[in-house]
Amino acid sequence: MNEIINFLQKLIKCQTTEDRTGEKKKCLRIIEKKFSRDFFIKRYSFKNRPILVLSNAKNKKVDFILAGHIDVVPAKGENFKLKINGSKMYGRGVFDMKASLAASIFAIRDYLRKNNNLKVAIFITSDEEIDGLSTKYLVEKMGYKANFAILPDGGSSTEIVIYQKGFLQIKVTILGKSAHASKPWQANDPIKAAVFLYKKLLTKFPNPKDKDDWKTSLNLTKIIGGEAANQTAREVCLYFDIRYVNNRDKDGIIKEIRNILKDGYRLETLAENGPLNVSGKNFYLRRLEDSVKKVTKKKAKLVRECGTSDAVFFTDNKIPAVLFRPDGGGDHQEKEWVNKASLKCFYDVLLDFLGG
Repeated sequence: MNEIINFLQKLIKCQTTEDRTGEKKKCLRIIEKKFSRDFFIKRYSFKNRPILVLSNAKNKKVDFILAGHIDVVPAKGENFKLKINGSKMYGRGVFDMKASLAASIFAIRDYLRKNNNLKVAIFITSDEEIDGLSTKYLVEKMGYKANFAILPDGGSSTEIVIYQKGFLQIKVTILGKSAHASKPWQANDPIKAAVFLYKKLLTKFPNPKDKDDWKTSLNLTKIIGGEAANQTAREVCLYFDIRYVNNRDKDGIIKEIRNILKDGYRLETLAENGPLNVSGKNFYLRRLEDSVKKVTKKKAKLVRECGTSDAVFFTDNKIPAVLFRPDGGGDHQEKEWVNKASLKCFYDVLLDFLGG
């Protein structure tokens, strides 16, 4: 465990935010230097986003893929230092997800040093907090294939995520006619149309009441419109974040927008991921459940999450993928933390899973 913590300290020091490509490359070099004797190393780049793949196989068809990322959201300088207080370890990216990534690499290394029964690849990308498209690039363009994938980026020590909602971000631009604010009869106010649209959408697609209310959510996350306080807007841009449980809802929202606005608008898709759905009967999932129970002495729960992740890039390409990680919290916050004992438990579960 000390070796993992010492290595984690080096990873946390790297300020691997979106705008620091140099820090991302530095972080990947630290990983490469540490594990170059244990794995074949392959370096990739997608849109100037550095990627590292560690594998014990020379080809791209493996039994199992562990997929992680080193990029983090911005934080104050002092957060880029690992701090240990009792059972908790603090630092930017310690929970999301440098600690679980480090433990995963060590678990796979330690397994392969004694066994050579599995072909394993470890994806380490640097753009998950942006869009995660490097993972899609590795699977769809570089041709990596596997029987199963684990992403230590969701769930908990006893919870395995097998369902996630689909993700759709759209921009709706409503066009109008500008006029002096004192003469509204000369204008065609797009802001009025925007308010009417949002109310109608929420009436037809009311948001969930809590995480267990498993239905599609629709949020107006950003509005841009108007140039002066005494002038009717020429146009207004609405940004929607939609988390859908099925394609019927997604298509229904788009259809409703078109029916309400009819003309004088533009609709653009900004980003989209499909839903994650893995069968609870999957052989490798059951093997992971057995390992969780063996190590933690608790039955694993198969759960669903409202968010999205890179896991969908695997399932879209017929590779079953689940999310599972140590206990922690505060991701994207000042007091981000991971439980030290749970991290060791996570390492033990992975080691048992690989040997199962």
